[in-house]
Amino acid sequence: MSGSENDDRYPRSKLRTFGAWIALAITLLFLAHACLGTLRQFWPNIPSSLEWLVWVGVGLIGVHVVLAGATTYAMWTDTVRPPSERKKQHQIKKWVTGGILLLAAIFHQLWLGHGIWTQLIMALTAVALCVHLFTSMKSLTRDLGLSKAWRTPARTFVIALTVLICLALLVLVLPVLLG
Repeated sequence: MSGSENDDRYPRSKLRTFGAWIALAITLLFLAHACLGTLRQFWPNIPSSLEWLVWVGVGLIGVHVVLAGATTYAMWTDTVRPPSERKKQHQIKKWVTGGILLLAAIFHQLWLGHGIWTQLIMALTAVALCVHLFTSMKSLTRDLGLSKAWRTPARTFVIALTVLICLALLVLVLPVLLG
């Protein structure tokens, strides 16, 4: 039996399901923020009254980190279904990519409005988001309980949108870096 079939035989814990919904909310907020921020780079006069949502996202990120820590601990100490080395490595990748994304987001906030650094850090943050989503989307779609038929389209949509954001930011940053 493959890993994903085996995982679907066991119900997800309520903690993991709740964490998945928090992660989905963060994903949607990050994507909306990235799309609007990218548009604002092309059209600086776009009106905005949604800045307060960033702080909602910050709060959700805090909850996400705590829940991820709890679920990681539960998985690594599970004596009934101990994790394979592959699952442990995947969990480590999620923590590393999430940590890099968090650092990039902090730098993005610190250098907001400082010319080329803002654009460069935005591009790096978008790339970090893309990598973290690429690493985590399979687990997220499973934890949300999406049917197997919807998992790949959902992952593809989110990752494609993130890649488009990265490309749009590269279009902004490259002329400044090359000029």
